[in-house]
Amino acid sequence: MAPIADAVAAVALTAVALATAAVVGSARFARDQRSFRCRIRSCRPTRSGRDPRWRRPTQAMWVHDVLLVRSGFLRLGITVLPVCPALGARVQSLTRTDVRRLGRHPLALRLTRTGGVVEIAVAEDRRAELVGPFLVAEFSDLPPAPREKGSEL
Repeated sequence: MAPIADAVAAVALTAVALATAAVVGSARFARDQRSFRCRIRSCRPTRSGRDPRWRRPTQAMWVHDVLLVRSGFLRLGITVLPVCPALGARVQSLTRTDVRRLGRHPLALRLTRTGGVVEIAVAEDRRAELVGPFLVAEFSDLPPAPREKGSEL
């Protein structure tokens, strides 16, 4: 009976340690002012022809032009995604049914990376964090600036 109790105790202790590590890591990442909640998907076509599925919500942050995304079992790891905006990239409005668990009016941005194209979605109030270093994508829907008469530009 003692070996079974030892095994159960070891499993319980391991579960508690992993849960603690996940909670502490998530809290530390979320406390950083640059981090934001998002969902990511690859833009590769699926075999069935349907749109690729959004991964479950996670935390991410920009460090220069690199996106750091919490990933893996219990979100204990960090995936590094060096990206640049896709050709003609702009912030797109999505519906609540397009991507869930990001509020009523989620926004998405398509980014290019070495392995292909990824799309990242955030809640509407996190628009500035979505574009990160690619600020031009955020303001791509603005009208042209007014010019004074006689200006050379």
